[in-house]
Amino acid sequence: MNFGEHKMLAGKLRPLVMRLIPVDKPDEYTEFIYESLQLNVKLQDNIISLANLKRY
Repeated sequence: MNFGEHKMLAGKLRPLVMRLIPVDKPDEYTEFIYESLQLNVKLQDNIISLANLKRY
């Protein structure tokens, strides 16, 4: 896992890019690029449930 390109998000200096590289495939990667960040967001109790996870 590599992090890069830092910027102020939610009041703190945070990495904008997170890159996951499989050990067995070093030429491949999955990259997450954060454009914004919200913390302490209220969620409904039923949003994260086993039934909802199985749906996707």
